[in-house]
This record gives sequence, C-alpha cells and structure tokens, in this order.
Amino acid sequence: MPTVLPTYTNALYVTPTPNVNGQYYSVGTTLTFSCSGTEGSDKRIHTWCYKQAGSITGFTNVYVSVWSTRGLTLSGQSITITGTSTLVPPTSELRITCQPSTAGIRDVNTISIQKNTSSTDYTTLVYVTYDKACSSSVIRWASTAYQNRQGVSATGNVDTVGGARLVLTISTNNTRCEDGGAYRCNMGVLLLGGGGAVAVAEKYVTATVSGQSITITGTSTLVTPTSELRITCQPSSACISDVSTISVQKNTSSTDYTSIVTVAYDKASSSSVISWAYTAFQNRQGVSATGNVDTVGGARLVLTISTNNIRCEDGGAYRCNMEVTLTGGGGATANADKYVTATVLPTYTNALYVTPTPNVNGQYYSVGTKLTFSCSGTVGSDKMNHTWCYKQADSNTGFTGYPTAADINQNENGLVQDGCNYRRRSTLTYNVTAADTETSFMCEPFTGSMCGTSAAVLKTNYTVRLCTY
Repeated sequence: MPTVLPTYTNALYVTPTPNVNGQYYSVGTTLTFSCSGTEGSDKRIHTWCYKQAGSITGFTNVYVSVWSTRGLTLSGQSITITGTSTLVPPTSELRITCQPSTAGIRDVNTISIQKNTSSTDYTTLVYVTYDKACSSSVIRWASTAYQNRQGVSATGNVDTVGGARLVLTISTNNTRCEDGGAYRCNMGVLLLGGGGAVAVAEKYVTATVSGQSITITGTSTLVTPTSELRITCQPSSACISDVSTISVQKNTSSTDYTSIVTVAYDKASSSSVISWAYTAFQNRQGVSATGNVDTVGGARLVLTISTNNIRCEDGGAYRCNMEVTLTGGGGATANADKYVTATVLPTYTNALYVTPTPNVNGQYYSVGTKLTFSCSGTVGSDKMNHTWCYKQADSNTGFTGYPTAADINQNENGLVQDGCNYRRRSTLTYNVTAADTETSFMCEPFTGSMCGTSAAVLKTNYTVRLCTY
C-alpha cells in the first residue's frame, strides 16, 4: 500500500473571537485553537508550535502533542459484519467477518475484531494492517489466549478497499459458552474527500444450549416383560448456570410428545418436587421417578419401569426437556431424544394339525401319502419364521432341521398382528416313505440355534408311523 502524504492544512480557527481590533485579548482569556486538514495515510498528528515576541529562535514545539479534530464521516453502516447470531457450543462454528462498504472510502488502514469484556468495555482479539516493510497485509494477534487456542484462526487483508476484510473463525467442536457476547468491528480508513475516519459496527452472538447439552441415557432395546426401562436426564454444565425444570416425555405420534413426569424447584418448600403429568404412568405398577434441580451439577430426572412390568407400548421415542438459565444471561430450552425399541417374544405355539387324518389308530399312514402339517402361534414382534425339524426312528442325533425348504410355506401374507405380537400359520408338506417307521416332526419359532431349544410352550411335535400290513 503506497504512503499518502498530507496535502493541505486549513487556516487556524480560534474561539472566542478577539474583542479588540480582531487580534487583541485580555489577560486571562482562555483560547481554543482548532486546526484541520489532511494527515496522510499514516494518520500523522498535528505538531503545535509557538513563538513569543522576545524569541530569537523562531517557533518551538509545544510540549504537549494534540491530535487534530477529525470529523467522523463514517458510521457502523459503512461496515458489513456477518456471522451467526446464535451459537450452540461446542457443535456450532463461530465466524465473524468484517469488511467495509466502498462508499466514501479511498483506502483501508486497519481492521480489528474486538470482544466485549463488560457492557461498555472491549478488548482487541486480532487485527489486520498494512506492513510497509514487507509491502503486504499482516495479521497480528492482540490476544494470545485466542491466538494459541485450538480451532481459532484469522484471515484477511487491507490491500484494496474492495477486497479488504478480516475473518475470525472458531471451528466446530471448539466453541465455548464464553464465545457468546458482543463483537465489534473497528476500521480505520481514508476518505475520498480527504482525511481519515474510524467506523465501528457491532454484532451480538447468543450462546445457547441444544440437545447436546443434555445427557439422556437408558437401554435402547427392551425385551418384554423381562427388561427394565430406565431413562435418565441430566444437563451438562456447559453454558448453564441454573436448571429450572426437567421433564421426561413420550411420543404420541411422529411429531407429538406428551409429558410423563417433571421435576421443578418449589419456592414454597425450598426443595425440588416431582409432579406426574401422566396418571396412567403414575398409577402403574413398577413405575417410579426420582430427581432434583437443586444444583446444576446434581440436577437429574430418572424414570424407571421395573423388571417384569415392561409392556410393548413402552417402546418408542422418549424426550428430555430442560428449561435452564444461561451463563450469559437469559433463559433457554433444550431437548434431547432417545429411541427405545421394545421386542416382544413369542408366547405360545398351538398343537400341530395334520391332514389327511391317519387311517389307522390315529398315527399310521401308508407309503406315498402326502401329509400337510399346519403350525400356528405367536412369533414375536420380530415376525419370526417357524423352524421345522424332524427325527426318524434310527436317528441318534435328535431333531435336525428339515432339509427341503421348498416343502415349507411360512405364509408371509397371513401374518396377523396381536397387540405388539404377531401370529403366524405355516405349513410343511411331506410324502410318507418306507423309512418313516416312526418319524417325529417339530415346529417352533425360529431361535437361531439348534432344534428343540425353545421353551416347552413354544414347541409342538407330531409322530408319523408307517402302516405295515
């Protein structure tokens, strides 16, 4: 950036005006001299000199240097300051961008970004200026705390008015609660009409909370009725100075939630109080809630449904809703969700039904007879298939899986929902052979393990014997 020298200085202006002949004053009169004019790109100060009647050395410097009076012809509207207005630490990125408008500006000397330390005071974080020695723009940090902080960076230049800018960035996962507050862009410029000016613009960033400010824990899968459900809601301390209420809610649709239980601080009793919003839960066996909001560190709400009291409808989305006071002032509400999958196990299998009915004594069939076995019962919320097994008279290994899948029809289109459970009816078609002197068939919901490992109530079998006369 070239150096621009001063080009003119206006005539001195003095107040008050003299009372005698235009230049004469009385002893004790206080005079104010005003000097104005261009000061060059390096913003030179005015040097004030004086000479009294008896002086033989000419003008000498006044011992106190005084800045010339500047008319500030720019305002904050001459600066564009952009960036997010709401910050959710640590996941949000903070980016503050300062740049001038070109209107009325001939050159940009410096741009700085400042942060409030109080309602009236600001401290400079970083600035960009033109370095004559290296003939380029240079970024300098005024705050070593920001300079050395992970995830903090600054870019910018003042090479041209159109390209001048300064960008302060605090990257995702590195923002903090204290990064909220007022930011100020301060810009020193030269005006097209001559002279310099300083313009200031401000932007307020609110640091608030999100679902990541809440810890919601508990099992993700329930096996009814044997599992225990425990939903725990508690805040992180980030950005939170006080917790007003915590509630556990349950989805009633994909978008709607209803409150189950809430803990809040009761001023009358000077203690935390738990209140039930959903009496169906409150009066249900095995359901309880504990918690408090006495301190941020200890605040929590725990909803528990004990073992053997779980129902399939206890699956679904749970939400922790928390009302808090922010460290930077003001209130906020944060939500965090957790989805719980309720798995319902099969509960029974009916006796095997076979057609045609045997022609002799209830179990004997002739070679070549085509049999159809029908198996029905609950197969759980996972809609398990039926596992078909068989064992012939000379087998020493017990039941083994039936080998011919084409003979089995799982009847997928015939599934019937029964609450959270499903009922299935499957069939096995089998042709009686000479080897079936005594062949047993078994049906059970698929367990992923060996045949016959289900509980007795879940497996059913039928024995076929060959008619030998």
